[in-house]
Amino acid sequence: MLKKLRDNQFFADRKKSQFLPEELSILGHVITRRGIQLVPGRVRKILYWPTPSNVKELRAFLGIVNYYSQFVLQLATISSPLTTMAGSTANWDWTHTYQKSFKLIKQMLSADPAVRLLDYESADPILLMTNASLIGTGA
Repeated sequence: MLKKLRDNQFFADRKKSQFLPEELSILGHVITRRGIQLVPGRVRKILYWPTPSNVKELRAFLGIVNYYSQFVLQLATISSPLTTMAGSTANWDWTHTYQKSFKLIKQMLSADPAVRLLDYESADPILLMTNASLIGTGA
């Protein structure tokens, strides 16, 4: 592959290139041999997110959190009160239920989540578990 690149006048800058790095940061994730983790700075932004004071702020929070849904088990279920509130046209009334959901999402994202890469070469069986309810689905 490197010969093809050289033959077509494409060159790698050694200062900007890495070969076989131990970890790689890309698109808000850190990829290592252990699996995929969130970039700590991105998680910190969510952890220090102030309590929303209106629907617009709540939707912004949910938009960022939903990007990381693969890292939070049962996120749809946990965030369902907030999702309902975000779609509501009723008067803003931030209750204990919404605060509890808001805090739980932040807490779960701070628990150093990791998604392991699937090892097709392993002799271990692959077990796929799914769930569904009236307020959320997951696998």
